[in-house]
Amino acid sequence: MADPHLLATSGARLNALSHAVARPARAALKIPIALFANALRGLDVAIVYGTSLAIYADYLAGDQGALWAEYQLATVIAAVAALNLFGLAGIYDERQLTAGRTGLLRLLGCWGALWLGMLTTAALFKTAQDYSRVWFVGWGLGVCVGLALSRLAAWLLVQHWIATGRLTINIALIGERRVGADLAHAIAQGESRLYRVVGIFHDDLPAERAPGAGTPGLAELEAQIRSGQVQEVVITVPWTEQARILRLLGQLRAYPVDIRLAPSRLDFPFARARYSTLSGITLLDVFSAPISGWQRVAKRAEDLVLGGALLALFLPLMLVIAAAVRWDSPGPILFRQKRYGYNNTLIEVFKFRSMRVEQTDHNAERLVRPNDPRVTRLGAWLRRTSLDELPQLFNVVRGDMSLVGPRPHALRAKAADRLYEEVVEEYASRHRVKPGITGWAQVNGWRGVTDTEDKIRRRVEHDLHYVEHWSVLFDLRILAMTVVAVIRPSNAH
Repeated sequence: MADPHLLATSGARLNALSHAVARPARAALKIPIALFANALRGLDVAIVYGTSLAIYADYLAGDQGALWAEYQLATVIAAVAALNLFGLAGIYDERQLTAGRTGLLRLLGCWGALWLGMLTTAALFKTAQDYSRVWFVGWGLGVCVGLALSRLAAWLLVQHWIATGRLTINIALIGERRVGADLAHAIAQGESRLYRVVGIFHDDLPAERAPGAGTPGLAELEAQIRSGQVQEVVITVPWTEQARILRLLGQLRAYPVDIRLAPSRLDFPFARARYSTLSGITLLDVFSAPISGWQRVAKRAEDLVLGGALLALFLPLMLVIAAAVRWDSPGPILFRQKRYGYNNTLIEVFKFRSMRVEQTDHNAERLVRPNDPRVTRLGAWLRRTSLDELPQLFNVVRGDMSLVGPRPHALRAKAADRLYEEVVEEYASRHRVKPGITGWAQVNGWRGVTDTEDKIRRRVEHDLHYVEHWSVLFDLRILAMTVVAVIRPSNAH
C-alpha cells in the first residue's frame, strides 16, 4: 500500500485537476494506439519486402540465373514470419511502442534471430547456393537499418503525440476516493505514459458518506465525457456493493467510453486476471496454463532440436567424465534421484555421481556444503562447474525435463531445516511447467545451498516469474546467460 501522506497529496492534486478540467474545452484529436500499432505492422512488412526488392533490383536484375520468383518466395515467407515473430515478442504492445531503446533492441534481436534461422535452414536443406550472398547479407543489414530508422521516427512521433495529448488515454476514477487515490498513484508511477488520470469523482453517495463540499461528482464526470475529455472510466466501488455498481453502470453505459471495475485493493491476488465467457456466462480467469497449444509444441521442438544438438556436442566429454567417475571412486557412474516434475509428478533425474556411494543422500536430507566430506575429489569439481548435470540432457530428450525451467528439487530438500513447501506457500506453482537443467533463478545467482528461508523464497520468486512470462525468446536469453554463469565462479557445491 502506498504511503498515506503521498496518497493524500496525490488525491489533493487530482482533485484540483478535476476542477481544472471540468470546464468544457476542445479535446485533442485522439489517435487510437491499436491503429498506430497496425500502421507499424504494415511498415515493418514493407521494410522487409522493400529492402529485398531494392537490393535485387540494384544488384541482380541483370543476372539471368537469379529469378525474382525464387527471391520473392523467400522474401514473402520471411515477411510473414517476421510479422508473427514480432507479434509474439510483444513488439506491438503499448509498452514496447513507448519503450524507446529497449523496444528497438528487442525488435532488432527478433529480426536477427529470424535472419540466422533462415541462414541455418538454407544450409541444412542445401539451398544456400541458390541465393546471392550479397543479396542475403545486404537484405539482413538493410532491414536492420530500416527498422532502426522507422522506430526512431515512430518514437519521436509518439513523444510528440503524448505531449500534445493525441495519444494519451484520459481516465476518470469514480467511487471510493481511497481506492481511487491508490490507483491514480500506481498509474502515475507506471511505465506506460499513455494513461493520464484527469480526476477522482464521487458517485452521489448518501450525505453521511459523501466527501467534502466541492468534490466533483457524477454530473461533472458526465459533462467531461460529453466534451470528449474522458475516454475511459474506472469504477472504484467495492465489488460487494453490487447495487451501487449497477447504478453507476446504468448511468454510464450510454456514453461511448470504456468502463472497467477496479478491485477494492491493488494487492488483490487476482488483480491481473482476465475474463472469459462460458455458455454466455462471464467468468474470472484466475489462472491459465502457462504453456499450452502451439506454445507446448514450440517448447518441445526447442528441447528436441537444441537438446539433441547439445547431447551430440557434449557426448564425447560425457564419455570422458564417465570414465573419470569410475576411476575416481567405486560405484555407479550415474546418480539417479526421484524429484518432483511437471504437474507435481515424480521423475527420475540423472546426474554424474559426485558423492561416495556409502554416503549418497537420495532424498537430500542434508545440504551439500563447501568441503563436504561426502563429495569425491572429482565430484567437487563436477558440481562447481555444473558438469554433473550433463546427463539430464537425456531427461530433456525423453521428455521428463526441459532445457529451461525451474530446477527440480529432491523430495526432502530443506531450507533452514524446513521443507521448501513449508517455507513458500506458492512452491507447488513451480510445477506448472517442466523442470529445467537451467532456469531464471539460476542465472540470477539463486542456486546452490539454501541454508536460509530467504534463499528459497527468492529462488521460487524467480521461478514463478519464469512460469508467468515464458516465451521462446526468454528461453534463449536464459540459455545465453547460462553460458556466462557457467564460465564465472558460482556458488554451487
